[in-house]
Amino acid sequence: MVMILGLLNSLSFDGSFGNQDSERSVLSATSKAVTPIFSPMGLEPENWPATVGIFTGVFAKEAMVGTLNSIYSQLAGEDNPNKGAAAEKFDFWGQIQEAIATIPANLAQLPNQLLDPLGLNIGDLQDQKTAAEKQEVDLGIFGAMVKRFDGQAGAFAYLLFVLLYFPCVSATSAVYRETNAGWTAFIAFWTTGMAYIVATSFYQIATFSRHPGFSLFWIVLMGLTVVGVLFTLKNLRPRKINRPAI
Repeated sequence: MVMILGLLNSLSFDGSFGNQDSERSVLSATSKAVTPIFSPMGLEPENWPATVGIFTGVFAKEAMVGTLNSIYSQLAGEDNPNKGAAAEKFDFWGQIQEAIATIPANLAQLPNQLLDPLGLNIGDLQDQKTAAEKQEVDLGIFGAMVKRFDGQAGAFAYLLFVLLYFPCVSATSAVYRETNAGWTAFIAFWTTGMAYIVATSFYQIATFSRHPGFSLFWIVLMGLTVVGVLFTLKNLRPRKINRPAI
């Protein structure tokens, strides 16, 4: 699956390769085409990199951060072409010395690592440079993401969708191995459907004052969808057969 993802990310529709993490790749072009589907949850056409991240997460959730970092970094460079134009010359021994110098500081942070093994605490969120270093992403992506996401509501709706939608291929394969194709398909559609409903409902409620009629339509539609799905599942339950007593 990683190979397929890499192929789609490199190949363009004109048959050329070497288009990794750019808007010319098949993956990016396809994401641009389907981005309007996610418009009710706050993703606009110019924020197509977020859709690329969704596609990437289907193959491997851990690949999302790297994909988003690469594409938004490129867009940040296009937004600010003069910023960082002069790249620093690579200094091998200088890098080695810097790496050795970090050992005492990292050892001092060992107690904090034991209390926060996943590294969820990144400290002061107002310090973007420190946050970028701890998350191992480029500083410029924050500006690019802020420019393309619809504020906190749009960003949080996207996070809700990513949290709930289609499990990665590895998890889906495990479900198939333990159950069957029917349950695997059900879980894929159920998780993705619930992710879309939750993300859309949250975004429309959060932005209700901007477009009450449009938001009300989607909130009601999502509610009716949930009711309809639950009603369908209830009627699909196997019915008990009353057998005559012997």
